[in-house]
Amino acid sequence: MAENSYLSMEAGAHSRLSRKNVKPTFIDLFAGCGGLSLGMCQSGWNGLFGVELRADAFSTYKANFLNGTRLSIKWPRWLEPHAWNIDSLLKKHEPRLRKLRGCVDLVCGGPPCQGFSYSGKRNRDDPRNRLVLRHIEFVELVAPIFVLLENVPGFSVEHGKKARSQRVGSQKGRPAISGAQRLRDRLSKSYIIDDCLVCASKFGVPQIRNRYFAVGVRKDTGFSAEPGWAADLIQNMRREFLDLHHLGNRPVTAREAIWDLETTRRQGSIVDYAPDATCNSPTGFTQIEYKPSKKQNCFIRIMRHGMNGQAPNSLRIARHTPQVKERFQFILKEYPRGRRLNDEERSHLGVKKQRIVPLDPEAPAHTLTTLPDDLLHYKEPRILTAREYARLQSFPDWFEFHGKYTTGGPRRSVECPRYTQIGNAVPPLVAEAWGYALRGLLDNL
Repeated sequence: MAENSYLSMEAGAHSRLSRKNVKPTFIDLFAGCGGLSLGMCQSGWNGLFGVELRADAFSTYKANFLNGTRLSIKWPRWLEPHAWNIDSLLKKHEPRLRKLRGCVDLVCGGPPCQGFSYSGKRNRDDPRNRLVLRHIEFVELVAPIFVLLENVPGFSVEHGKKARSQRVGSQKGRPAISGAQRLRDRLSKSYIIDDCLVCASKFGVPQIRNRYFAVGVRKDTGFSAEPGWAADLIQNMRREFLDLHHLGNRPVTAREAIWDLETTRRQGSIVDYAPDATCNSPTGFTQIEYKPSKKQNCFIRIMRHGMNGQAPNSLRIARHTPQVKERFQFILKEYPRGRRLNDEERSHLGVKKQRIVPLDPEAPAHTLTTLPDDLLHYKEPRILTAREYARLQSFPDWFEFHGKYTTGGPRRSVECPRYTQIGNAVPPLVAEAWGYALRGLLDNL
């Protein structure tokens, strides 16, 4: 069991997870704020470094993995600890990276997915669509034992000539060749590749978030398996993983994840927001004054582990106008929880926004996006705080987020504020489950 895991394992339980092996190593590409790195570290992996382009996201990554007290990635001396464009990294440090061949167990990451996503605007010529090729080039250069790639479900959907001739709205704008096919075409000579879809709510994350995962094992390890082995690998870990965290088989609900952050509960209160070193925020905001509760369910115990009563950061409340609050209150009163408002309902409210979902307190949240006003609190007429967003992604309370809270306009293409960092992240609990699964596989190679 990793020394920094969320919870200590009971002695003698889950022998496959408690083997005391030398910690395997990983490199995280397109690391964002570090959700995938966090899960890997929590499952007993040693991080070598993470590659992230956006300075805001890397400031969060650096604060938790380089400068933090709970996790420590042994960053190489030759690599400057700042935000990196992967093209620049490959160009400047190619000789150093080549020397890592045979010394890295895993290269993981989630290349940007805008061209493959079912949501939002898509552009098949978006240069971000080609970043999966940089991911592949990095793998070819370093030759790790394992490859793990995370993306949206559309990453695996083929849109070649036949699909283009039968295009429907949901396909418009997508690359003609799926990212998954590009991955298989380039790596199948050296790796046994398989893929699957994983729903985060099945691994203790209070969110219905389906994501594509591709897993590769280097052929010279002697590994062999029938198609479908990736799904079997992670699903066979599921029961053991949930037992480890005492989460049971029922999905964690939105209320169970964030009820202790309600401002209307007996111990809840709101105070003036006090910016700290993590954000140069304008004045005039309020924030949740966190007061720990003795009544903690299993999920909140995971989130609060090691906090010793301390409040997490990122509790700033959005500054809604009275009119917006009134509209939110009407939505909570008149419309069903957990369902996206339809065209007629949005027209009645006089809003053009396409996605508005009031959370259902008795079910996992809908998939988090990078737009915080997509989801409304299940009880209070407001959107969620960044910390509530983080809870729904299974980031523990000690994990600090840095940078702006939001941004807009043309700055969205160059900045990565907190809500975007969280919305784009791999849920740490899902990443942790993959970490244990891959460690078990490594032990048997």
